[in-house]
Amino acid sequence: MNQRISGEFLTLPKYSIIIPTRNGSKYITDVINSVLLQDFDDYELLVSDNFSSDQTASILSKIDDPNVKTMKPPKPLSMTAHYEWCLSKASGNWITIIGDDDGVMLDFFEEAEFLTNKYKETDVEAIYCRRGYFFWPGCNGKYADNCVNVIGRRKQILYKKPKKMLFQGLANRRGYSDFPQIYTNGIIKKELISRIIRKSKGVFFNELNPDVYSGVVVSLEAKNVVFSYHPIFWTGTSPKSIGFAAANMQRLKGQLNSQKNEDPLDFFKDSEQDNISVSEKVGLELWKKSRSSPIYLFSAFDKSPYSKDISNLKLKLYLAVSLLSARPLNSDAFIKSRDNIFLNEGINWPIKVIAKFLLIYQSSLKYKDLAIKLIILYVNQNLRSKCLISKNSQIYHSINVCNDFLNDQGNKKSD
Repeated sequence: MNQRISGEFLTLPKYSIIIPTRNGSKYITDVINSVLLQDFDDYELLVSDNFSSDQTASILSKIDDPNVKTMKPPKPLSMTAHYEWCLSKASGNWITIIGDDDGVMLDFFEEAEFLTNKYKETDVEAIYCRRGYFFWPGCNGKYADNCVNVIGRRKQILYKKPKKMLFQGLANRRGYSDFPQIYTNGIIKKELISRIIRKSKGVFFNELNPDVYSGVVVSLEAKNVVFSYHPIFWTGTSPKSIGFAAANMQRLKGQLNSQKNEDPLDFFKDSEQDNISVSEKVGLELWKKSRSSPIYLFSAFDKSPYSKDISNLKLKLYLAVSLLSARPLNSDAFIKSRDNIFLNEGINWPIKVIAKFLLIYQSSLKYKDLAIKLIILYVNQNLRSKCLISKNSQIYHSINVCNDFLNDQGNKKSD
């Protein structure tokens, strides 16, 4: 545990950054350096190697930095169980988890300090940011040859009733990435995490998708939440990303093992062994088929302790709303599975009518949200804090190259 000496007293670090990894040797050095190359010291960087079979262990063994703690779970774990184990080792007041192909921007600590101090007296327990996207070489085609996309503005929104986020998400008014996740877009107060763990009988994560689940439970438990339009995280996508591998399973068949990429089938098998699943009301088949935000959000909510706080009728209504608002890739197969769920869960026509009425209302508010966002962008058009959009993966081939560009961009603005 990385402690700090302050006078005669030992104090814990303000920030804990967790990097769980498995076979991430191709990217892990860049990810770690995105943290270490910053002029800040009040943090711990926990890097956990989940029994990698590539060069990850060798790379980690060469790190010599007082802020870094490398570790290894007692046995191979599923992704979600590994996150849980890592989270139990964090001691910082504010905690985040980033993937082994993600990263942070060079103003991460500067901006985190600014936001935590600005909202110190307002009971803010979670801060999440607009995402900066980076696509590692090898992701061409699926993501339209994108390489990097980040736009930031000096603007924040204080949510005093973050519980409202859930229904907005179920109604497809808010995507699951627009939640205060602990994974690659937010910093969460440790005391908030501890309250959630107590309500969950000793664990934080209770569902297959840890990033979506964290966003749901944090929004339901936090007193206040802040959203910043200024990105400080890189959401990375690489050929080893679970989402990319799942979307390209057929095309990548035969390459996964040879390149040490993540096999989506292993993800599901490992999760099953660790007794981590999706909502029984949704079922794994529909969960996989839909690839839809409302379905993911409902499954996360239903697996959380907070679903026990509402009536069975309201839970049915939530399920109906998520099923009716989902926009699946394969609509015919989805509709068939959806109708079976309606029948099995006793969702009758009055519940469907109410759900459709609520969706119409939420849809009208979606246009209001869009109008507000456009007004914010127009009013704050001169407050753009950072911008980098490119398809040139030869120039922008790593997150640290992008960090250098954005750092130079910031220095020029301050001159």
